[in-house]
Amino acid sequence: MKILLTGGEGMLAQDFLSVLDQFPELECHVPPGKELDIRNQEQVVSIIKNYRPDILLNCAAYTKVDKAETESALAFHVNGISVGKLAEACHRSGVKIVHLSTDFVFDGNNCSPVTESNHTAPLGVYGKSKRDGEARIEASDADWLTVRTSWLFAAHGHNFVRTMLRLGRERDEIRVVSDQVGSPTWTRDLALALCKLIKGDVKNYVHFGGLNSCSWFELANYTLKQAHQIGLIQTLPLVTPIQTHQYPLPAPRPAYSVLSTQRYQELTGSQPMMWEEAVNSVLKRLHEKSQDE
Repeated sequence: MKILLTGGEGMLAQDFLSVLDQFPELECHVPPGKELDIRNQEQVVSIIKNYRPDILLNCAAYTKVDKAETESALAFHVNGISVGKLAEACHRSGVKIVHLSTDFVFDGNNCSPVTESNHTAPLGVYGKSKRDGEARIEASDADWLTVRTSWLFAAHGHNFVRTMLRLGRERDEIRVVSDQVGSPTWTRDLALALCKLIKGDVKNYVHFGGLNSCSWFELANYTLKQAHQIGLIQTLPLVTPIQTHQYPLPAPRPAYSVLSTQRYQELTGSQPMMWEEAVNSVLKRLHEKSQDE
């Protein structure tokens, strides 16, 4: 099965490529960024025609949540209009599109894990642009799968876990929001899930996130304590819980971002990793890397 991967330099795409050796039946092509900008319809059509994939896995996105509030045209162009054109190009070529979306398409007012059938109601521009892309895929005649996920982290790239480690080395105290709850998700675990979903020819919407939930404060506290225990940081800073209103940002965030993975588990017979286990795995990798340097 041939996969064409967009957004190949991103955090998730890098982990997707790293797990492919476990799925010999999957073959992946990653065009260099300069050869495939999803906003360029001619490039998209040409790459699909030349490579002739079975699957287009779209990891390309505009992800600057706060900046989107002042760059709405760009956010909607990348996350909405361009995604719709990708789906149309896939339909014309008989290619299935597998697309990544986000918990930000929901308003966060739930008090139990959000299912695929829950009503979408994004709060900010980023979430609205991602929902626009989802809707355009739905409206196309393409064969499609959209995987919603949340709170991504990895041993590489820009993410919350790595930011906490950096701040833990620089500060004596870190103030972290405690009234937003979600499911931290290791991109490597998500990459494995994508391979299973692609192999199973799953369609429509699927939610995927780390098992169990926590607040940003709890994630920061756990990360720093574990990092200190294995020597990734030398001193343990004080982590202080604060409320969202004490750390104002341009874009509103959902207060509750826990996604139900029941459908994923039923379709694949697999469970996501517990978020604590995933954090430990990432910290171990970072520690091993630091020892090699």
